[in-house]
Parts: sequence; structure tokens; C-alpha cells
Amino acid sequence: MKPSEVFDTRSDAHRIFVALSKLEQISAMNEGYRKEGNLAGLKAINDMLKPINVAA
Repeated sequence: MKPSEVFDTRSDAHRIFVALSKLEQISAMNEGYRKEGNLAGLKAINDMLKPINVAA
């Protein structure tokens, strides 16, 4: 993978980079909510990460 691929919004590398960045942000939020005992925040993250069922 070339660094330029990460910045090309049409590349798979860019889509993967964006997805991993979002997961990293969610992980940090999850840790903060867990330490605070913020159940509403933890539930929101849980709901956000549930897979989407797509009818075939």
C-alpha cells in the first residue's frame, strides 16, 4: 500500500483507514464511558456497533 492510497477517497485503503480510525475513536469513547459508569453512553456505542441485517 502506498501512502497516497490512504488519501484517495476512491481507494480501498482509504475506506479501511477511515473505518479503523472510527473504531479507534469509538474505543476511546467506550473506555471513558466505562470508567465513568455511563451506561447510556455504553448502550449507545453497543447499538451503533450492532451489525445491520440486510435482506438478500
